[in-house]
Amino acid sequence: MGIHLGLVGLGSFGSSFADLFMSHPLVDRIALCDREPERMAAIASRPSWQKKLQPSDLYASLDEICHSDLDALVIITQPWLHAAQCVQAMEAGKHVYSAVPITNIPDDNEILDWCDRLVETVKRTGKHYMLGETTYYRPQTIFCRRKAAEGAFGDFVYSEGEYFHDVDAKTNLREVMRRRTSSASGQEWIALRERYKAAGALNGPMHYPTHSTSGPISVMGAHALKVCCWGYVNQTDDGYFIEDGAAFSNETALFYMSNGATMRICEHREIGHTEREIFRVYGTQASFENDTWVDKLSETPVSLAEMRDPLPDEVIEAFREVNQTSDFMADMAARTPIWPMNSSKRSPRIAFQPSTSGKPCAIWPPASLRTSLHCAMANCSPSQTGAMRPLLEQSPSVRKTITHHGRKSWSPQFVKRQATQPRFRRAPGMETKNSNWSSPQAGKSPCSAQTMPPSFLPRRSKLRSITPSARRASASWRADARARPSLSMTSADRRQQPS
Repeated sequence: MGIHLGLVGLGSFGSSFADLFMSHPLVDRIALCDREPERMAAIASRPSWQKKLQPSDLYASLDEICHSDLDALVIITQPWLHAAQCVQAMEAGKHVYSAVPITNIPDDNEILDWCDRLVETVKRTGKHYMLGETTYYRPQTIFCRRKAAEGAFGDFVYSEGEYFHDVDAKTNLREVMRRRTSSASGQEWIALRERYKAAGALNGPMHYPTHSTSGPISVMGAHALKVCCWGYVNQTDDGYFIEDGAAFSNETALFYMSNGATMRICEHREIGHTEREIFRVYGTQASFENDTWVDKLSETPVSLAEMRDPLPDEVIEAFREVNQTSDFMADMAARTPIWPMNSSKRSPRIAFQPSTSGKPCAIWPPASLRTSLHCAMANCSPSQTGAMRPLLEQSPSVRKTITHHGRKSWSPQFVKRQATQPRFRRAPGMETKNSNWSSPQAGKSPCSAQTMPPSFLPRRSKLRSITPSARRASASWRADARARPSLSMTSADRRQQPS
């Protein structure tokens, strides 16, 4: 007998996972829950859903679906709601899968209180709780955990993790904020956020560090004992950081781990770089960095197929049926699973992996389907990160974005523009090291001081005046952090709540 599963939260993010959960062969029955009925109707009307979704399994609130006889709930709602809703679901007898983060609120002490309460609820109810951090399932993470289990690293000595995501990058955080705050629950968050600001609680990137920390932590199997964190204060009074109540736009931390290793973590939201979610792990016998296994004598590049554990055949077959509307890629003939691509679900995509000849091999869809997609490979060249950049010629009638490794989307128009005169924009932290430029809208390309636009030539550092945002982030805010009252209830109050 399979799982009876409920999906809670069907916004732009939550709805993108709906077909994958529904099509899984171990899910026998599926239910939908959202406070906006039109979202449920859009999914419930799909022909592929008729076998597993009954009309009675549409719920307008979390309270309603918690009273159902479902086995588990998938909670992909507003980030600030996650922890409280997960606790409610487990106390109602449901196992829980939650999107990241556990919660995202300005009060760091309240975040820790919710973490404690989640652990306590799991122990008390006996229900499973799973935090759906994608980095844990990246091929690189899976490969390194396998190597760690073999003892191939030796003793761990150092690791790094970084999540570079400028607010104006391709996945635009300003647009993400706009979508989140435009819904009914988003308006409730705006009101609550103002209360946090009035109480002196400030937000920051390290309140949501799971993309950068989960790789090294899961590989080393260690936890942090000590941490020091430094922040960079936005110098331009950017409305995004003011509205979010952020003390810092970038934060960098150094951790001392329980296994004796050290770990450096970067969470940056204002940086002249493309989106990057990556980690590196170093041991006494071997290391892993940039998709390469390194020992004391050699460096061995590792392909995605070698990194990832294969999925069961029946799961691959089920996901194949929805691959046109999901982010799952696989070679159905060779059963070589490829990690989810970081691209939209609006059109089919093609996945590539490097081959021994130096050119990428198209591994999904098969050649027969690629013909119908009017795509032909023209040329490719390796990027500085070791990934292959396929340059494709496409029919004008088929508008697609080709994504490789989930790092960068390349369209023919973008490739043509980059080959001639890239469009620059002013971005703090614009890289000029080794005569390379980098911006959130483009990759890295060699250029000299003679060819760089004057506005992007390195400038002499100068003392900046203290801006209002800098004053808000003065050192005093951390000193009195523990004196700030919680806006909902204290940790003692929460622990006294009836189960």
